Amino acid sequence: MSAKSPKRKVPRRSATDPIFDVITKHTEATKAYGKACRKSGALRDYAPKWKAAHAVTLAAAKQEKNTLMNVLKRQPTTPAGVAALLDHISLPEFLEKEERIEMRNSVLSGALEADDEYKAAALDFPRRIAATMGVAAEFWGIEMPCNAG
Repeated sequence: MSAKSPKRKVPRRSATDPIFDVITKHTEATKAYGKACRKSGALRDYAPKWKAAHAVTLAAAKQEKNTLMNVLKRQPTTPAGVAALLDHISLPEFLEKEERIEMRNSVLSGALEADDEYKAAALDFPRRIAATMGVAAEFWGIEMPCNAG
């Protein structure tokens, strides 16, 4: 007769990790920004149509930056959310393959090279991921190496 395995706590699935919506919004905003850049970039500077296209590009850039900040600051609440977030921030910065080596940033490395607010959020990113994983490990009764006594 084998010993009975201890009962494990099963997490409730009452709500989806909000990080998935944040990732989706950032992806959509980044694609819209890329499309706007291609459109305004195809026009001559200061031509009548360029001014309107440039205004759309500026608005799309602002939206992309806002959603990027949400990606950097939103705390995932589940291990699945952590995995999705890590996958997202490792993608090419503008979600397109870049041929020029000097332009090959990931979403996270691009944020590290941005202004101070984005850089600070990117530098804090690993701590937030570790916090989520620590909570999950505690929930499941797993001892983390950093917590071992």
